[in-house]
Amino acid sequence: MDPVTAFTLGATALQVALWGCEAIHVCRDLSSKGATQTNINAYNEATDLGEVTKILSSHLKSVKATGPTDQQILRVARQCDQAGRELRSELEKLRPKSSDGKLRTFGKALQTLLKGRRISELEDTLRGQRDILQTSMLTAILYVR
Repeated sequence: MDPVTAFTLGATALQVALWGCEAIHVCRDLSSKGATQTNINAYNEATDLGEVTKILSSHLKSVKATGPTDQQILRVARQCDQAGRELRSELEKLRPKSSDGKLRTFGKALQTLLKGRRISELEDTLRGQRDILQTSMLTAILYVR
């Protein structure tokens, strides 16, 4: 076997071993906590941001804010809430049920690893919407003064 083929074979074996260790770690987290710590943090962030946007929206509606800045804040708050709901929905699909056996939990672990990019994209979208909302609110505060 030539050196390049041997190196490629060794690198592939190492990559498969590392991926397997990561799958076992995720499976252990799913069995003990119901989700990975990263997913728990993302879920909590999405939930907290959803609650804040609902409070903000209800406050702006109760004071009958009709200015263009207020309407923009309401629109961004709705988009932020929608991004949070999408993220929570995807994360809930990855949680194993308490009645699931070890094989189903391992399947959920594999889904968690495979959907990592999608979850990351949704987190980025949520953070972007949060940043836009914060900027809109700061602009509104400065505009009022």
